Amino acid sequence: MPPMADGGSQRGYFRRTESPSNQEYVCTSYASGSSSGSGVTTAAGFAPIGLGSETVSSGRAPASINGIVGYSPSQGEVPCRDVWPLYPTCDVLTPHTKTVEDMLAVLDIVMTDEPTSDGDFWRTQETSQIYKSSEIRPKSFSSLMDPAALKEKRLAVPKCYIGKGTTTARDDPAFADSIRALWLQAKKDLETLGASVVETDSPLVENYTKQHFPGQAAHVPGMPEGWMISSDVRPFYAPLDDPCKHTEAGNRVRYADMIDYIRHSPESIHDLPDRFPNNGDVPRADAEEVVSSMQHALRDGVKYSNGTRALKHMSVPAIKVPTGIMADKQMPVGLAFAGRAYTHGDLLRYAYAFETATRHRTSPPLTPSLSSDSLASSFRLENPPSHAQAANLTVNVASVNAEAIGVIEVRHIHLEGTCSSSELTLKVESIKVFSNGEPSAVVRMIGNRPVDMAGPPQEAPTP
Repeated sequence: MPPMADGGSQRGYFRRTESPSNQEYVCTSYASGSSSGSGVTTAAGFAPIGLGSETVSSGRAPASINGIVGYSPSQGEVPCRDVWPLYPTCDVLTPHTKTVEDMLAVLDIVMTDEPTSDGDFWRTQETSQIYKSSEIRPKSFSSLMDPAALKEKRLAVPKCYIGKGTTTARDDPAFADSIRALWLQAKKDLETLGASVVETDSPLVENYTKQHFPGQAAHVPGMPEGWMISSDVRPFYAPLDDPCKHTEAGNRVRYADMIDYIRHSPESIHDLPDRFPNNGDVPRADAEEVVSSMQHALRDGVKYSNGTRALKHMSVPAIKVPTGIMADKQMPVGLAFAGRAYTHGDLLRYAYAFETATRHRTSPPLTPSLSSDSLASSFRLENPPSHAQAANLTVNVASVNAEAIGVIEVRHIHLEGTCSSSELTLKVESIKVFSNGEPSAVVRMIGNRPVDMAGPPQEAPTP
């Protein structure tokens, strides 16, 4: 991709990033997904985490369409120093991980106060109050791992994103039948977890996308004088060879007034967290060549993730978790939990509870396998069971000791636990442990006793 990419999965010197699930389709929304490389790399296991950035949905979109977890924070939550200012009032850093638990570990590191605000638009502007990361984050994000977080919660789903129309002047967003099926299952899962689901309008998106003044890119009515954005953004472009002299037309609004309007609106529903399908369909890979594919790719819900730029302009945080695979296209999609600014704690709890109960993520089928993915065994049963039986591995003790060797920190990890099977004819022959695909040190096994299914396991601890 270009060094300063924006838009969808653009082509670069080495072609473009392709989907690891089905290469007939694009790995992100058609016009939003410049962080698709981060999403695909994380999904395919090339790296344990990815760090993308987002202006509209460039972080959420590749997270959804690659079946991973993506978090899009409120402005100022995660420092944006050195993130190139494509659209400074919207730009945020968006981490990618395979699980919500991994996301919490990443946020423990990246949601921190920076010693300087140079190069961070939201930390240098003086119009709107932005909290320090230390003022809004928990002491440890692991404290948010609550599998019962959705019990007795009331969640809103915008009707425009589930095929039930909208009052906005724009066309209704796409809503593929296979995504409808996944949404209905997700709704059942949420209700099983104790949440109630309420269908609502989406005044934020509807008012944001409505053209109050035909022919002009105004997003809110009643713009006061002096509405043009401050020229103070220009120092952020100083390192570039040709700094931009004019702001985008759609950016010419007074953001303090927009935030104040939403904060004091008598009809606000911001206390009601939203959750909705992250995208309405996936674009075809031939959209640049086939007219019908291009027309489909430009529909709302396909061109961008649902919520579009309104979420980023209004500092709406959102976390995306997998909801399964589209039956007709074999592409993963996700569910987005969104809420008012700085409600990341609640959203992360909800996402963790949903993921823990559903476990919808699967490895992309086109990802090359590793030799450590399966272990050959010389042991054969005289009377093998008629069905595959997985072993149950439980880790009871885990400790880490760090040792400094020069400038390198070496971590010694010690694990203890049990490995068992409900199939009485099976026994544990050996245990192998891998770290980053490489075999670990020797694993010592103590005991190999049958399990009394009427009582607790009898195995001795297995270091």
